[in-house]
Amino acid sequence: MLKTSEVARKLNITNRQVQDLVDFGYLPIADTYRTNAGGFGYLFAEQELESLDDVPSLLAEIKDRKRGRRNMQASRGGWRRRQRVLERSERFLRSTADLPEAPLLRAAFYLFHLNHYAKTYQDEQKRLYELKNQVLAHMVGKFPQVIECIYLVGNDQVKVWLCEDCRQAANAAGYSYPEYVREGRRCSKCYVQVLAREYYSLIEYKIEVEECRFCFHLPYPIARKWMKDIEELPRQERKQGKGSDEMYFYGRKITRLEERVVPLAVVERELEEFLRT
Repeated sequence: MLKTSEVARKLNITNRQVQDLVDFGYLPIADTYRTNAGGFGYLFAEQELESLDDVPSLLAEIKDRKRGRRNMQASRGGWRRRQRVLERSERFLRSTADLPEAPLLRAAFYLFHLNHYAKTYQDEQKRLYELKNQVLAHMVGKFPQVIECIYLVGNDQVKVWLCEDCRQAANAAGYSYPEYVREGRRCSKCYVQVLAREYYSLIEYKIEVEECRFCFHLPYPIARKWMKDIEELPRQERKQGKGSDEMYFYGRKITRLEERVVPLAVVERELEEFLRT
């Protein structure tokens, strides 16, 4: 692992330029550490430097992009905001370290961030969601008395054939037929074929320990592969949007600030360590 100053020496650039490469997404952070002065710094994997092509061109592009920013004053407070986010993260991990459920809560903290990374990076989504599935299965296996599991009953997966009137209405309104169906505009004369019952159901995993609360979800078809007695879980109706696909959109994307403080490499390493325990 290399510190910022070591990266700067290797690339023959300044520490500020290393920070620019991080801020603009060209150099991923492998880990963070506390400095003697109470601040924090970044650590980088040496192999990541080898993947950086034409660093001078990247820095020139960054310079042009920075010129286009209207509010550079806001960006100058970024380091202080990162410091506050890091302190909150450390405070949570420190305050839960002596609890019997500490391994569960630590894993839940990093799983919370993994969820946000999966929402952000489409090309990594399959791999990250597979890790999420493994972690939740391990959590339920190790801490069944702490995790409350609920079956959220969702809609069936269906295929709809619009009737003649609805096809004409869709054409007149400028909708494609799938869009017309997703908007919920079909009528009772349309033919509906059920492909899978309760296809959009979820299993909800609620963790509450003292003041700590986490809530995660897995699609029913995935959770049923490893959960025992899944049909016996207490049931609730799942909230949904207009279209069935919208029901999968739980959670949010990772923020740039969170990426700096809790890098994806750290999240994966922590969760894989939890799986080994």
